[in-house]
Amino acid sequence: MGHGRASARVAALALACALALAATACAHAPTKTTPAPPPSGVVVLTKGVVYRNAPGKPPQLILRGTFAMRTSAVAQRDPVAGYMYFACGKAGDCQRDWSAIANAAGSPRCLMFGVFDPAATQRRSKNGSVRAPDDKPEHPDVYRPLADPPVAAPDADCLWLRQRAGNTTMVERKQFTTRRPRALVPASRPAAKAAVPSYVPKALAKMPGCVRYIVLMKCYLDKLPAGAGQPAKRAWEVTIKAWSKMPRAGLDKACTQATDALRRAASVSPRIGTVMGPCLKTLGKP
Repeated sequence: MGHGRASARVAALALACALALAATACAHAPTKTTPAPPPSGVVVLTKGVVYRNAPGKPPQLILRGTFAMRTSAVAQRDPVAGYMYFACGKAGDCQRDWSAIANAAGSPRCLMFGVFDPAATQRRSKNGSVRAPDDKPEHPDVYRPLADPPVAAPDADCLWLRQRAGNTTMVERKQFTTRRPRALVPASRPAAKAAVPSYVPKALAKMPGCVRYIVLMKCYLDKLPAGAGQPAKRAWEVTIKAWSKMPRAGLDKACTQATDALRRAASVSPRIGTVMGPCLKTLGKP
């Protein structure tokens, strides 16, 4: 019981600090808003693609990588490695989307496609299912292109996928046919590993949620006007030092909740959103 109460206190402190720091800086932030990307239900860090053609059947795509199912604009399931298997539900538009996804293969960029699904699980949503790396590819999901093509994912989310992908190994794809159009040949360069910035305390460096929060918050505070954000910066530095000495149980989850709290604050406050928008775009490039 004591251990559970300690974890709860860690989570409460993380959320309180994130909201307090955002509120402190809000009065000094500019008022211009940053447009949000179109709603998308799947975030993918593409490892590679295989394009299938068969007489009398719609084109098919096997998309391998690390995936996160989005349930709303501010929430998503934990990333999971594997592959998605699609059959085109509308000839003509699938090529546009699949080419964009294939062109990102092997790079550190993440893309988003599909629609939000509040009922999505870690491996299944209305956009399709993420199959285990060694599952046999059969019974493909139907890919239904939207009006908007796949778009770049926020770097805060992509950093999470890249860190998870660094601990996974994809199976070889020799059992699949490799007939594919030239545009769908994946890039040969290896996926880049996300480096943990030097300003992240060593005690927190192995916690992806805490790394994301620290990188996002530092970027945000650094963009505030000189002098105006100093109280918030000092409070943030004290908070991070305190987190380094806290019990590890529940801390990474608390950091993730703190990041989500900042994201929500940015979506409802034009002043915070103006500064936070660029930080979300550059978070994967500290």
